[in-house]
Amino acid sequence: MKQGEGFARSPLELGAGLLSLGVMVTTVAVAFAAYFPLSEASRRLADIVPLSVVHAARAENLARTGMAGDRRLLEEIRRLSERELREAPESSGAWLRLAEVHTAENSERLDPKASLALYHSYRSAPIDYTIARSRLLFVFDHWQEVDPAIRARAVTEFKILWSKTMLRTRLEELPSMTSDGAGRMAAELLVESLRDGDVSF
Repeated sequence: MKQGEGFARSPLELGAGLLSLGVMVTTVAVAFAAYFPLSEASRRLADIVPLSVVHAARAENLARTGMAGDRRLLEEIRRLSERELREAPESSGAWLRLAEVHTAENSERLDPKASLALYHSYRSAPIDYTIARSRLLFVFDHWQEVDPAIRARAVTEFKILWSKTMLRTRLEELPSMTSDGAGRMAAELLVESLRDGDVSF
């Protein structure tokens, strides 16, 4: 190899390297902002990424601890989700989180606010593999309360993800995870029909 050979990079290679570095920095910034208070240092890191991403990361981190029975936790998840929606009104994940919060506050029953938030989640992203399993499980867990139009959207999302992505194994787990009897039966029948090759819409 001649001196200097191997260090020269084409503009395309340089661009790819910068993109990888940007993704790494963004990941670190979001993780930092999600787990630590909004100190001056975390504010500076948060400036690297959109605020909606920072709010989403914090809300998701809180949601993983569970929502039931903790009013302060629910209020914080609601506050962060609403802030995220002010920055990114079409965030299907934030709308889903609000639906979950409203339901948790109503003894795990779907109220009009939760139904509207779930509607907005599907309106914003009819197919969203990033929240698909959580959203589908939410629908099946409230199958008897969910509007028929939302049920139809959920079934369509399920079928598309089954046929077009690598999520099939995770989708097959949904019936056993569903707490509502009617929803579990609906999920089981859907999985069975898809295994038999019925992917019609």
